[in-house]
Amino acid sequence: MSSMRILWFQVFREAVRCGSLGEAARTLGYTQSAVSRHIAALEADYGIPLLERGPAGVRPTPYGERLLPHADAILAHDDQLRREFDGVRNGALGHITVGAFPTAVAGIIPAALGALQRDRPDTTLSLIEATTPALIEHVHGRDLDVAVVTDGPGLPAGLDRTHLLDEHLLVAVGRSHRFARRRSILLRDVIGDTFITGSDTDENALLRAHRLDDFRPPSQIVVADWIGKFACVAAGIGIALVPQLVTRALPAGVTVLKLRDENAPYRRVIAITDASRAPSELTAMFIRLAKQAARR
Repeated sequence: MSSMRILWFQVFREAVRCGSLGEAARTLGYTQSAVSRHIAALEADYGIPLLERGPAGVRPTPYGERLLPHADAILAHDDQLRREFDGVRNGALGHITVGAFPTAVAGIIPAALGALQRDRPDTTLSLIEATTPALIEHVHGRDLDVAVVTDGPGLPAGLDRTHLLDEHLLVAVGRSHRFARRRSILLRDVIGDTFITGSDTDENALLRAHRLDDFRPPSQIVVADWIGKFACVAAGIGIALVPQLVTRALPAGVTVLKLRDENAPYRRVIAITDASRAPSELTAMFIRLAKQAARR
């Protein structure tokens, strides 16, 4: 629909609302003759009279009465479309694709994305869960706007990094464990316990990221996922080294203890974007919200 036709609808609606061409002209900031020309052009376009003109002012004809709700709907739709275009242009509306490693999905991402949707309800979201190396590839390939990953010496160039938190490694024990009432322990205090671990690949990545790549528990039971690990811990079968983020979804029957070793193991969690392109306002907003979620 042309901008001139939109203008005709605006003038027609205002004339009906005011009941006077002169009052409509003052409200719109036009001359009365300009208002008369716009309405005459709309009437000529449809080939029907839309206003009855008289000494007391104007009122809609039966045709005008039928046109009025359509004019209201067209103008409302045009106004909404303009707001959406302004939002997309400013980065306030649109789509964002986020990636994160599994425990970040459990600990940071839901709060950040939830806050983003509350502030920008017209935004659509996509989330990809993957390992840090895969997420880096997705960011470089521009499949992701932003990814939450673990920092380390192997992180390639060409990425902008935002520090979110230093995540500590904790010890999960069952409520019946001998140290369950403690707040913290030394790793050597539990070296003789049976450890519930993941696959060699997952466990090695976890320990390496927390600077414990030389640690190998003498007795261990391999369980694939965190639900199974926590179930075994709750049952008293063993204990587990767990990243801090996953404890936000801690089940009943499991408690976590801090490691008070002099060099307590931790890993740096960061948000990365492709350095070759400036992040949108939406991406920058997500990173700010992710930092807030990490602090909580």
